[in-house]
Amino acid sequence: MPGDWTQMPEKHTLPNILRYQALDIPDKAAFIFRSPSSDERHVLTYSDLYRLAGRWASVLHDKGLGKGDILVNALPNSPECAVVESAVLLAGAASVYGVCQQKDASDLVGRVRLSRAAALVLDPDAMGGMWSVLHLKFVFLVRRGFGQETERPDGDIRNEASDTNAVSHLEKPAGREPVGGKDFLKSLREMPEAKHYEADVDMQDVCTVFATSGSTGAQKLVVFPHKTYTSVWKDFSKSGRSGVEYNNGQMGWVSSFVANTIMAGSTRVLCDARRGIPTDMAAFIFRSILEENAAGAVLPVPYLQALADLLAASGRREPLLDLVRIGTQPITKQMVRTASVLARRVAVSYGSSEMLVMASTSVTDPENFEDYFAGSLFPGVEVRIRDEHGEDVGMGTRGEIHVKTPFAFSGYLNASDLTSAAHTKDGYFRTGDIGWLDENGCLYTEGRGVDAFMHGGQIIYPALIENKLRQCPGVEGALVVGVPHPLLINELCACVVAESPDVSMEDVRAFMEKDIVMEQEAIRIIKPSYYLPFEAFPLTPTEKYDRKEARRRAMERLAKSK
Repeated sequence: MPGDWTQMPEKHTLPNILRYQALDIPDKAAFIFRSPSSDERHVLTYSDLYRLAGRWASVLHDKGLGKGDILVNALPNSPECAVVESAVLLAGAASVYGVCQQKDASDLVGRVRLSRAAALVLDPDAMGGMWSVLHLKFVFLVRRGFGQETERPDGDIRNEASDTNAVSHLEKPAGREPVGGKDFLKSLREMPEAKHYEADVDMQDVCTVFATSGSTGAQKLVVFPHKTYTSVWKDFSKSGRSGVEYNNGQMGWVSSFVANTIMAGSTRVLCDARRGIPTDMAAFIFRSILEENAAGAVLPVPYLQALADLLAASGRREPLLDLVRIGTQPITKQMVRTASVLARRVAVSYGSSEMLVMASTSVTDPENFEDYFAGSLFPGVEVRIRDEHGEDVGMGTRGEIHVKTPFAFSGYLNASDLTSAAHTKDGYFRTGDIGWLDENGCLYTEGRGVDAFMHGGQIIYPALIENKLRQCPGVEGALVVGVPHPLLINELCACVVAESPDVSMEDVRAFMEKDIVMEQEAIRIIKPSYYLPFEAFPLTPTEKYDRKEARRRAMERLAKSK
């Protein structure tokens, strides 16, 4: 089978797999980057990717960067980002995604410090106003094309970056002259054919570092060696994912890491974010899937309904896709119903940055799907459920999910204390997620334990109430957050996205004020005191619902109404 690297005699490291794909399926598109505002598209074949990445790996090698080094990659999804990520792998180094959303760039600076990065890769032209801050915080090594090098010393400020250099030589879209000089990809193509480098990588070497979502507090950096990462994905080339798939997740995230596509031997469609963000993301996704003839898609839950509406408006009678993959949050029957409008099959999975994929299921009839069902455990994965006292609970009883898996991370980068704290004495990883096991050993996941908050003397788990809110006719989405109360610590506030303006908050309150007994645990529901309409919920950088921001907005609106 083309693209099946699992039988190759070489070590199953990511550089070897990339080389294998470049030789086995050289002309197949690995990545198709679509412009957010035009019909332009940039295609990188497996041969292109390997050749260009090898040339930039030689640049890194010439600068003394390679095995054992961490590079922070702050590039948005783009052909340049795909080449940089692949080049870092060929050089024997590892990358971590460098998010930069704070006005003072403290998030990116913090990521560089925490990782003790040897280099920061960014595009000054894509940083907007951040550049005026960043160029004062780092000593930049600006490579103009691949010729003259100039250094910009900034005195003692160098210490802020732990002697990190930023390699900056990327293209400015729309024809404007780039800060770093020549077009990045053009410069690579003009390099001599012999300019290529691949490190001799071992299976135990680090291949990537993922940042956690931060839902449990400060972000942590998760380390994976080649052996673990390639073993969990080794069946990709046989799993039916070798076709065209839409996945716009950031290339440095665990669910959308550049190597996932390479191992699958598939074609990935996504937005060229260096050219901007689509004004209507749902319309962009819909058009991309149709025009690229994608068979599958990894879709964020917040876009499912808008895509279903676009499909209905198009008059198309057939599903848009063969397969839709959803996850990154607890999945309900209504979400699966909506996804089933878009695809013949819906794949639901449960995983984390630390443990990768732990459970999954494939759904063809959404009416047979139960709320929060995550599916059967992957082979080799062990799960137990424990209460707040650390004791095992029975089947069907909620508690914290503890996991043992052969696909576990090596530890948190530069944080051995956090690694130890995240594990029990007998080696189970504390996920911080709330869930339960059924009589068949299948897993249900209800959400983060840290989403819980105090209300009087009770601990409130929002998922229980959100589930009932979503059962209200006309309610499309619901988040329950705690807002400060002088006596109860927190009062309950229901944030509601309605299907239409005809659904009032009074209607939702009336539904919730009825005497409802929760089937699970047979407890009487605690009703929210406040109901606030939202047009849409704020999202985190990883496209999950941002509870902290929703809570902040709710508190702000309630304060103004008093």
